[in-house]
Amino acid sequence: MDSEPSSPSPPDVVAEDEGHLERTDAGKTLDCVGDDVVQRFTAAQVEIQQLKDKISFQSRENFRKEKDLRYLDSKIALLIGHKISAAVSRTR
Repeated sequence: MDSEPSSPSPPDVVAEDEGHLERTDAGKTLDCVGDDVVQRFTAAQVEIQQLKDKISFQSRENFRKEKDLRYLDSKIALLIGHKISAAVSRTR
């Protein structure tokens, strides 16, 4: 005897899209989507991937620029500190 109750199988699905009528068994993908919709979906996926790549590239560039900025900032701080200490030692 089965320990799991059997779930009733869903009925066949009928869908209509742009004048096309498709009948599929439950569990199968509806193939009633028009080629235009598939092409637009594919184009949108490509555009999304391009935007993700652009964001990733810009993020890496920003990180590199921030690292360079921190380096230059520390060098400027050292120069200012050296100039202050030189000025203090001349006044003594």
